[in-house]
Amino acid sequence: SVNAPGYHDHNWGEWDLTGVPWNWAQYSQPGLIFDLGDFPDKPGGIASVEVNGQRYVFQSGQYTLTHTAWAYDPVHNVNYPTQSVFQANNGTATMALTMNVQLTDPLSAPLPPSVPNAIIYEQTAIYSGWVSIQGNSISFTGNGFKEYTALTQ
Repeated sequence: SVNAPGYHDHNWGEWDLTGVPWNWAQYSQPGLIFDLGDFPDKPGGIASVEVNGQRYVFQSGQYTLTHTAWAYDPVHNVNYPTQSVFQANNGTATMALTMNVQLTDPLSAPLPPSVPNAIIYEQTAIYSGWVSIQGNSISFTGNGFKEYTALTQ
């Protein structure tokens, strides 16, 4: 029995994980939901914040995601972020938040080392930030989820 806000992924079918890195993030508390689907190597990506039932969308040109601290994964020989800063403005809503990673669990397909592979870093994080909608600001802090992928050579 689970009685808490959460995230459930509905990925169906086969995915070609060898060439599409992404950043995914999700945070929720009563009256506020944030989500991000970012593709750094492709045009696109979208983020949104929902405040008291009203959703505000940020297109890829209306937000930045900057990884500001990193750790090294010696098993896969890649770096992954341990702190990320998100900033957005769509003309109606402005938002800034920091995601500080608390725990990271790398996942990868069982491919030979000579085959390019995506390492998916599943991460729990503490979210801290604010959102301002037409001059009304709300600050928030709490636990959330984020995901980062790195491609091996």
